[in-house]
Amino acid sequence: MATLAMPSCSESLRQWARTAEAPPGVYVVTAKLPERDGEFEYHIKHTSELHERIAKESELHKARR
Repeated sequence: MATLAMPSCSESLRQWARTAEAPPGVYVVTAKLPERDGEFEYHIKHTSELHERIAKESELHKARR
């Protein structure tokens, strides 16, 4: 899988490696977090949830428009 070109806040993405509790669909990047173990992490939010999740860059891919 190709590495993202550092997503910006409010960019729409799909979470690639979801946990069983994470709903499928499009997520919005709400914040970029510092690099951890050589990989950036992001706060992401699904429209059907009130809370945010943390996802590694390798777990995300750009949503189709």
